[in-house]
Amino acid sequence: MITRRRNRPGQCETDLRFESQKEIRVLPKIARYRLPFKSIVENPLKDTLDSELNVDNCESWFPLIQMHTTLKGSRDVSQNNDYFCMSAVKNSIAEYKSKSEIEIWHLQPTNNAFLKSILRLVKHVHNLSKAFLILYFVSNYAPDGADQVEASYECYKFVMTNEKLIVDPKCQEQLKKIKRNYPVIKTQHLLHVYGLNDDDLIKLVEYPSELIHRLYHHEIILKGGKLDINTLVKEIAELHDIKEEKIQFKLLQMWLSFSLDVASSDNTLPDETLYEDQNIVGTVGVEDMSTVAENV
Repeated sequence: MITRRRNRPGQCETDLRFESQKEIRVLPKIARYRLPFKSIVENPLKDTLDSELNVDNCESWFPLIQMHTTLKGSRDVSQNNDYFCMSAVKNSIAEYKSKSEIEIWHLQPTNNAFLKSILRLVKHVHNLSKAFLILYFVSNYAPDGADQVEASYECYKFVMTNEKLIVDPKCQEQLKKIKRNYPVIKTQHLLHVYGLNDDDLIKLVEYPSELIHRLYHHEIILKGGKLDINTLVKEIAELHDIKEEKIQFKLLQMWLSFSLDVASSDNTLPDETLYEDQNIVGTVGVEDMSTVAENV
């Protein structure tokens, strides 16, 4: 195999070189490009290779990992592969975070290639619990917005397919979290996409039924805005596995009841009393109720 190293020799490698060749005090130039053969053969491979790995080059090091495992008389090639895949992901996440700009919510993915590299590497991981932890790790550190939504979805999808095979006790809490968190993160992203990311709505992303109620009473809808609120509500309901028709039906009942009460009161009560009754329901007027009802 021919693979050029990407990092300068670390302290461990430098110490090993100077210890084995006491007559030198300066590393040869070739050390900048090539890993030390003696160190690879005689020492644990992770001492030399750990810092070299990232998600883009990890696959190219598999032949060396297999050769070293065989040389040491071990049969745990798959276990070693899994270890180095995890190291590659951790290194790449650390690099990615160091280059990240100020955190903002991205409506579009900023780096699809990175997630694709992760998914390609995960296919080489034999232990499903470790594969899940890699995807969970990536979903937690992806940039806010579309990147995090896509990473969380890939992790969520992996869990839905393999949950019964992910038996490591250390993973059980994370399994619950990703199943709970993905719908919430996706809901938050939808609010940003539709331009409804004001704080009052964002606070309700974990309470989808209440969020849907609030969306139908949002000022944009009350003012007759052209926002496709039904499509948004449908997406939120599907994410959280709730029946939006039931919520919509209750809202229609409330609005119709209010409209009938107001119409009846208009013929029998003074203006002051009617005004007080309207305040019980809130600031939503009869015309506003009609506008909202048209959107359901």
